[in-house]
Amino acid sequence: MNIFCLLVIVSAHEYGHYYFASKYGVFVQNFSVGLGWEIFGFTNKKGTRFSFRAIPFGGYVQFGNEDSEDPLKFLTKWQRIKIYFGGPLANLLLCILAALLLTTSGFLSEFPWYLQLLMVTIGTVAVFIFAVPATVYAVFKIFTSPVKSMENVSGPIGIISGQSSEAAASSSLGDSLPLELLVIIWTLSLAVGSFNLIPLSILDGGQIFKEVFSKHTTLIKIWRWSSGALLMTLFVYVFGTDIFKFFTRD
Repeated sequence: MNIFCLLVIVSAHEYGHYYFASKYGVFVQNFSVGLGWEIFGFTNKKGTRFSFRAIPFGGYVQFGNEDSEDPLKFLTKWQRIKIYFGGPLANLLLCILAALLLTTSGFLSEFPWYLQLLMVTIGTVAVFIFAVPATVYAVFKIFTSPVKSMENVSGPIGIISGQSSEAAASSSLGDSLPLELLVIIWTLSLAVGSFNLIPLSILDGGQIFKEVFSKHTTLIKIWRWSSGALLMTLFVYVFGTDIFKFFTRD
């Protein structure tokens, strides 16, 4: 179930980048959901290749042709920031949509419909904004207390297996599969969007950081190498934790 939800979330995230890139006239060569080798895909009239790939975790949008030096160079700084922010923004909008659909379960039935819509929209935006510094703090705790943090970390294997998120959704919604899916989509989309806004290396937040402080070349050089090393260490830790949990679980 989590694989389906993750594909929906990744598709929304990458479409956010694709939407703003297309809006500002940037050619998108590849729109890929998943990583690795292509399973199937198609090319639209504009020449963009849309594909689903073998590893159902992550995705990417490739701007410009392979021989393009910097396809975003001709854009303004604000336009580039909007392209990078488009992915997390799409995750936020997906969270809001899932929350709005969840109101059909009747958990806010004591309020008028317009108040329900207002409450879940404002609440989701507030949680999303708070999730960014909370995610930064969680990453900080991983580096300061790596052993204690292991029980709270789930990487690709943990997310795809879906034991924790599906159990939580099931316990709160009973046997309602559509509502359970909405809870999982809301939770994972929140996690993906907030994590990508961390100002590290190749993440969307890192690209935005680079644009904001582009005039400070020395700072950007130091940040690029240090944040890249931090991100690589974080990925190794998460994957390692996933493998450890997989082979030691009951």
